[in-house]
Amino acid sequence: MYTLENLYQELSKLTPEQRQQPARILGEKFNQNIDSVWILNEDHINPTSDGWEPKSVYAQEEGYDDEPIVGIKGDIYLTCIPGMVVEPSSTTPDQPKPPLPITLNEAVDYLLPRFQGMEKYLKDGENDFAAFCHSQLSGGIGMQIRNELKLWVHESPIHQHFLADHQLVHPDEMSDLIIRHIYRKMASANAPAQTPQN
Repeated sequence: MYTLENLYQELSKLTPEQRQQPARILGEKFNQNIDSVWILNEDHINPTSDGWEPKSVYAQEEGYDDEPIVGIKGDIYLTCIPGMVVEPSSTTPDQPKPPLPITLNEAVDYLLPRFQGMEKYLKDGENDFAAFCHSQLSGGIGMQIRNELKLWVHESPIHQHFLADHQLVHPDEMSDLIIRHIYRKMASANAPAQTPQN
């Protein structure tokens, strides 16, 4: 298990190249699902005397129940939101990852397990769910989808699929469509059963 202190210690050991993907590197190191690691040039929350701020003002301001584990030390800001999974929970550093999806439906099936625990956000509707997934409060799920699936690579099969079949050009639009289809699939699976009427 990780603590803010040992996360910081491991982060301070990363090479400049590794610091381009700190959440992935640290997630593999601790075999945990780490939502995001933000490396900032300035503090956005006043740290305590030992360098850590134990809670996030963002979660309080947005009115969500889950309180992220947050810390700031120097110019490093760490946040780990319980229940928000951005790395496959069944994958360890020794296991190969499954091939990347190349269609919208494949992308939904590929990413859906990572949204377990987010059912409580369905009640706000599709637009709010999508906005939350694109916000920094969620760790920037939309951006992580865009980067992991290589939606920005014009020659990639999935980019060409979205261009040809959905007339989408921008990677953010592609990740938004994926998120909305994930919402619809989750909402359908969590809908109350209809009672037949006589």
